[in-house]
Amino acid sequence: MQVENHVPMELHHHHGGYWELVIITHGTGHHLLEKEAFVLEAGDVFVVPAEMLHGYAECHGLGLGNVIFDPRRLQLPENQLLQAPGYAALFQLEPRLRSRHKFQSRLRVPSEILARISESVSRMSVEIQERDPGFEAAATAHFCHVIVALARNYGNMTAPLPQSLVRLSEVVQWLERNFDKEVNVDVLAQLAHMSRSTFVRSFRTCFGVSPMSYVTTLRVQKAARLLRDTRARVKEVAPLVGIEDTSYFARVFRQHMGLDPSAYRIQYQSQVSR
Repeated sequence: MQVENHVPMELHHHHGGYWELVIITHGTGHHLLEKEAFVLEAGDVFVVPAEMLHGYAECHGLGLGNVIFDPRRLQLPENQLLQAPGYAALFQLEPRLRSRHKFQSRLRVPSEILARISESVSRMSVEIQERDPGFEAAATAHFCHVIVALARNYGNMTAPLPQSLVRLSEVVQWLERNFDKEVNVDVLAQLAHMSRSTFVRSFRTCFGVSPMSYVTTLRVQKAARLLRDTRARVKEVAPLVGIEDTSYFARVFRQHMGLDPSAYRIQYQSQVSR
């Protein structure tokens, strides 16, 4: 949808798992995130995940194209999209780090790219409105074209934060697949194509924690899901997330979740049964 003159909008979020891709086409305004406000200009592109509180203020001729979508229902070819440098950084990392980075890792595209992307969004909108046979496939194809174009442009950004996010996105994806294996900082640095010292510094700058602290948090999150969704015993869950020492696992789980693993499972089950 294209909005030619966007009006101020209080903080709100999208229900039902819907995400929003926002493309600023002209004018200026402020992007609101809870207690923060960031300046918007033509060419700014950002993603608003489901449940993220956001809004608009100080709108002066603010025009934008936005696409609201449910990634679960749309069934985008994510494995293929991840091959485009910048996709994971733009759609997965930048939204969750936006507040920390003060919007400095956003994407800004040049005018000629903005025009092409806006045209694709318009074609997608026409397909949805006219609903001719095959319109869903055509609209999805236009959307994929937009995503790939944006991802490529994000991958080509030279600003320090976006550049670091693109490199570190490969590390984050690898950890999502290999969190249960032994993790070595030197291997992670190689994945990011950085020296060890540069990698550790960049990782802390982007995420606010050391690489190994990030790994521990990820393992605890995966363990919490296993405790919620499976019948695996605590001593079985620990090695499944890459932690062999059950006592250590219980300790770090308690530090992160406020409860030991058994109590966490009991609490979750009692909430579900209400």
